[in-house]
Amino acid sequence: MVKNKLIMKKLLAPSILAGNHANLKTALNIAENDGRQWIHLDIMDGHFVPNLSFGPQTVADLRKESELFFDVHLQFTLSLLTIMPNQLSI
Repeated sequence: MVKNKLIMKKLLAPSILAGNHANLKTALNIAENDGRQWIHLDIMDGHFVPNLSFGPQTVADLRKESELFFDVHLQFTLSLLTIMPNQLSI
């Protein structure tokens, strides 16, 4: 008998990047209504990676609309942090 067996809980964090960018609040609501606990946010600056997604203001606005845990994947150069300090409201 194993006493200290680690039990891993699986979860699915859908990416908000796949949502309708004209209505991200609806994408959050869909995830919440589906029972999701996390939402994944890809923050890309078009420099560190070639893609450009949304920035700190979008994250701050989304934070006001949801209690979901924000799983944030930061893909930007350090200069973004110095240009917009304390703007990631995660």
